[in-house]
Amino acid sequence: MANINNTFKSKNMCVHSLQTLVMVLLVSRCVCLNRVCVSYSKTGDVILGGLFPIHYVAGPGQCTDKQSRWGTSLSEAMIFAVEQINSRDDILPSITLGYDIRDDCRSEDVALWHALSLVNGLNPAETTGLCLPDAKAKVLGIVGTAHSTTSVVVAKAAAMYNVPVVSYGAAADELGDSQRFPFFLRTIPQNSLQIQTMIDIIDTFGWVYVSLLHGTESEYLHGALRFQEIAPSHGICVAYSAAIRSNAGDEEILEVVSKLDRYPKAKVVVVIGEKFTGKNVMQAAQTAGMVGKYQWIGGFSWGYLMAEEGLGDISDGAIFVRSYSVETDGYQEYVKSKVLTEPHVSPWYQDLAAAWMETNNCTDIEVCPLTLSNSAGPVKDAVDALGFALHELMIEKCPNISHCPIGEITMDTESYLDKLFNVNFTGVDNEQIRFDSSGNAGGKFIITNLREGSGEQRVGLWVSSFESVGERLTLKPDLIRFVNKSWSKPLSICTEECEVGYIIVPLEEKCCYGCAECHPDQIVVLNGTECEQCNRMEWPDNTRSVCRPIIPSPIVWSDSIVIVILTMSGLGVVLSACTITGLLVYNNHPLIKASSRELSSINVASLTLTFSSCLVLLAEPTKVSCILAEMLLALCTTLIYAPTLLKVNRIFRIFTKARKSTQRPKFTGPKHQVIACLVFISVQVMLSILSAILSPSAPVELIFQTDDRRVELYCSYGACFIVSCVYNLLLILACCIYAFKARKVPSNFNESKFIAISVYSTLVLYIAAVPVYVTAAHALQKVATLCFAIILNAYITLVCQYLPKLYAVKYMDQQDDMSTRDWHGTFTLKGTNQVGPSTSGTTAVISTATGK
Repeated sequence: MANINNTFKSKNMCVHSLQTLVMVLLVSRCVCLNRVCVSYSKTGDVILGGLFPIHYVAGPGQCTDKQSRWGTSLSEAMIFAVEQINSRDDILPSITLGYDIRDDCRSEDVALWHALSLVNGLNPAETTGLCLPDAKAKVLGIVGTAHSTTSVVVAKAAAMYNVPVVSYGAAADELGDSQRFPFFLRTIPQNSLQIQTMIDIIDTFGWVYVSLLHGTESEYLHGALRFQEIAPSHGICVAYSAAIRSNAGDEEILEVVSKLDRYPKAKVVVVIGEKFTGKNVMQAAQTAGMVGKYQWIGGFSWGYLMAEEGLGDISDGAIFVRSYSVETDGYQEYVKSKVLTEPHVSPWYQDLAAAWMETNNCTDIEVCPLTLSNSAGPVKDAVDALGFALHELMIEKCPNISHCPIGEITMDTESYLDKLFNVNFTGVDNEQIRFDSSGNAGGKFIITNLREGSGEQRVGLWVSSFESVGERLTLKPDLIRFVNKSWSKPLSICTEECEVGYIIVPLEEKCCYGCAECHPDQIVVLNGTECEQCNRMEWPDNTRSVCRPIIPSPIVWSDSIVIVILTMSGLGVVLSACTITGLLVYNNHPLIKASSRELSSINVASLTLTFSSCLVLLAEPTKVSCILAEMLLALCTTLIYAPTLLKVNRIFRIFTKARKSTQRPKFTGPKHQVIACLVFISVQVMLSILSAILSPSAPVELIFQTDDRRVELYCSYGACFIVSCVYNLLLILACCIYAFKARKVPSNFNESKFIAISVYSTLVLYIAAVPVYVTAAHALQKVATLCFAIILNAYITLVCQYLPKLYAVKYMDQQDDMSTRDWHGTFTLKGTNQVGPSTSGTTAVISTATGK
């Protein structure tokens, strides 16, 4: 109430000067020709003023003689409300209320001069040409007006005299500014609530792309600005907005409305304006062929007589926000009691209902019903607010309310205004009426659906006292028939329906969005507006909303390559077993004895281990399996080529020594050969152990992507594994060197040649396998490369070194293919004349090699 107190402190400033200036302006503008002036009054202890649009405006300061059914009904509602209070004993029991009702003709000028006459009475000398009543008493308060434009000037004029104004129809938000209008209150919801209702309806139906047409009057311009201000917070975009002047021609309106087709996806069109703005928009849309094309949403100012005006087809399916009102108890009976009396009496003092009947040439109120009974509620609430506030003030000021000096009470305007702002009573709709600091009382709205042929149907209710949309708005969607006579809501959205894995991206058109595909390894986040990269070991789920850990794909043992590897490995084990069996069966055969049985046994055992090691290589990679696989690869190669190196070295040394002497070379016996082989193997074992300690092999993810991301595990061998490989390479190269040196051994001693073929083939095979392994894209390819390399190497060794020997033992005549040694201490090389002594009195048989 601080603003009100400040107003009272400055209330006497220039009041007389302002009144004089206003009246001079009015008189200078008004030419009161053919103006119908209506003032209907009744005396009382306290007078309430009333301003109603009983006639229509004819021009500046002029009214027509056409009487408004709606305005007349509202004025009768005030009379009814005053009489109701006067008939009660519980409110103002010793006071009789009077009224002074004026016709503002919807004109700001007329409303202003009537307001000034009501609040302070006017000097007839200053109002020549104005129609004024006989009563000159100052009113306690004013009920009115019906429109925001007239209420603005009335509220300002009344504020100069500290007279409160309670409006039943002015909804403009600017009137809620307590700094400018400290004496203004209203019993209907302000426009911002109507706009919020429209927003809530649009939000509830999921319409996010709309068009907006509005009038240029201050009330509707502010409403449109308010709509555009709060729409974005609800995710609503105004694609097209245009103002329609009140005096715009048909072509101008048609041009504005036709531009709606530039935004065909904005199926919802909101129209904020007065009666004629809405009517003109509908006519233009009908002319432009928009019937059944757009979903119209309107406020409580227009859309009431669409069918009667030939606009039923274009407005079919429209949704309207209407003022909440209920039947006022007793009002209908009161109106029906009005009859035509003394038609010769001047309309100034004639009963307004009778004037309405006379104007419409009827003698029965049932035939030409005056009232829109649901409109009486806000008027009655306004009168009750003024009455209850006075009652509360009298209770506070007078110990005995029946003997209260009403003149002194009504002079205390500051206290009365305070009581008015704090009044609390039950309204016509059985809801509590109370005003906030801006003079607003909140309120409700009815949601209606206009159907061609059946009129408006109530489909919902909006209540301002709740916070959330779901609580404020109650709708019955199944009762709503939308545009084009459809029971399904239209889509009003300019966003494409994006598939899974796509995000919404803005297009060139305002508020329109298309779809852009995210990369396959990205998910969609932030309500479908951004792509987010999954981690290296993650992949989007089927909904593309969550990154899921990728489970590495194991090697499938049913794969054809794996089956080939396992088949070759199994066959190799069988052949190795057969070879071992043959060596055991022919253990004492000279040919077997000559090829060093001990080294051959180690060699064949290593071949069996090599064939079996594929099972470890194909197993699921773990730290243990990877270390074991590294050791097997290193040891198997050493076990194959350490004995082979010793054998070919022995052949070379024996034949080289034989050319110079018959004495046997040192360290060529089985014992020395086995010891040397174990030394070579021990070195590899030590290297493998050091490798496992210093840089152990471990599983590593192999990631590759086609349509999706796949992860495979394979064993990544440590850096020290290279030392083991170099060691084995040196063994193979040494074998190659000695095989090359032994190339001139007589053809009968051809084991060295088979060894040469074996090691040469192995060297070529490994040289080819290394780049294949390094460049392999899949884990199975890498593992298969290693498996095939060691299996083929084992097969080459088996075929080249042992198959000919066993074949010779089994099927060839030893006397034709062997060189024999003299049992008396000399040996003879077949095809040569070289003879030498034997060593240690033993007999040696030289065939494909030399042995004990």
